[in-house]
Amino acid sequence: MIHEIHSFPGRTFQSQGKTWLYFGGTAYLGLQTLPEYQDIYRDNIKIYGTGYAASGMANVRLSIYEEAASFLAQFTGSESALTVSSGYLAGQLLASYFHTSQFVCYYAPETHSSVHITNSCNARSFDSLTSQIKNHIASGQPQIPVVFFDSVISSGENYPSFAWLKTLPLEKIILVADDSHGFGVLGPNGAGVAHTLKAFRPLELIICGSLGKGFGIQAGVISGMQKRTDALQKKEMFIASSPASPASMATLLDSVSLFKQQQALLQSRIKRFHSLLLPGHGLSYLKDYPVFTFSNEKLTLFLRSRGIEITSFRYPNEHSDLVNRIVLSAMHTSKDIEILAAAINTFYR
Repeated sequence: MIHEIHSFPGRTFQSQGKTWLYFGGTAYLGLQTLPEYQDIYRDNIKIYGTGYAASGMANVRLSIYEEAASFLAQFTGSESALTVSSGYLAGQLLASYFHTSQFVCYYAPETHSSVHITNSCNARSFDSLTSQIKNHIASGQPQIPVVFFDSVISSGENYPSFAWLKTLPLEKIILVADDSHGFGVLGPNGAGVAHTLKAFRPLELIICGSLGKGFGIQAGVISGMQKRTDALQKKEMFIASSPASPASMATLLDSVSLFKQQQALLQSRIKRFHSLLLPGHGLSYLKDYPVFTFSNEKLTLFLRSRGIEITSFRYPNEHSDLVNRIVLSAMHTSKDIEILAAAINTFYR
């Protein structure tokens, strides 16, 4: 079912003459509709304007970009960071950078299309992926292996354990983790999986992703070694593209206390949902994570009959499998959670 709506869908939205309870999207911390967050963003627009119509490498530069990059580097425990206008651009910048004769690129199953370029594809399984990487290293070929993967995937093979990574000689491998769905939600203070992966001691760790999901701003980030971010800033793709909104960067810096508030609220909603679900509910999920998946499309239709809409569409393209995701957000009330859990319990009873 397609809903054409005229404002951001918060915990509810209006469509077809009625109010729907919404458990979809990726607004995990509920910041997009939080009045306090909007006030901070509005104040920063008055200072920085709605956007910066120039290259990030122009001779006149706003200092807020460097301040935001420094914050994000410290946040992810990296030497350096840079921001771009979207998570997709961050991924494409890295993909184009590493697809050269100096490196050989590998893609784990379920890796997002943002870090792919033409002719690259995901491995069919983690066993085949690790076998290919080990064979390449054993062959003595000079190209450095670069492994791209999403931090959070539906199968649970990555976060929280990343068991397949532990089977590899990581001291010889560059890891590129798309943490779009970890930022704001996972790790210490919502810093994502960077600290977990850093403990594996890879040859090099690069974190990239969107800040639009957990943090509610249209921007992307790449964090890693100083020499790598310096090199990326010299790429034409970076120089020729417009930077993220400076007001967004300032809002990121001004909202740390709000992030902590919303993170605690989200965790309380997740725990409440778990406490209400009856055994045999048929949902798949990861510990402390607000996303619940399932394959039975009849549940989607049942929830819809109860006035509850979730994420349900083919992704990332029209030929992909149907994605059914229930997403909890810090914007949901305890009553919302109770209504959702009661409907799911009724369906599986």
